[in-house]
Amino acid sequence: GEGFVLDLAPGDDGSLVVVATYYTYDGMGNQAWLIGSATAVGDSVTVPVQVTDGGIFGSAFDPLIVNKVDWGTLEFTFSNCWQGHVMAAPNQAMQDSGMGFEPVEFDITRVTPPSGCP
Repeated sequence: GEGFVLDLAPGDDGSLVVVATYYTYDGMGNQAWLIGSATAVGDSVTVPVQVTDGGIFGSAFDPLIVNKVDWGTLEFTFSNCWQGHVMAAPNQAMQDSGMGFEPVEFDITRVTPPSGCP
């Protein structure tokens, strides 16, 4: 499948910082993990995300060989602590890359109980 992990933390100024990871696939079936962070505004947040490649697992890992490529944005809007909507918008370079990325949107539902609702 595919899905999201959202982590919420207070910013230094009292704002709410959202770290979003989207576990998905490109149009050819290869794994694509999109990750980024942004500050929430009210019940929504637009997160610029990147996709990476070039890393090697385990002791051979070298952060200097990891490529970070801007992918586009994930725009989340929440109606309550359990339900929301997301629009995933790849930038033009990703849409033109031949990797099969296209804008998508769908409703999302939380699968773990909240410890509190911001």
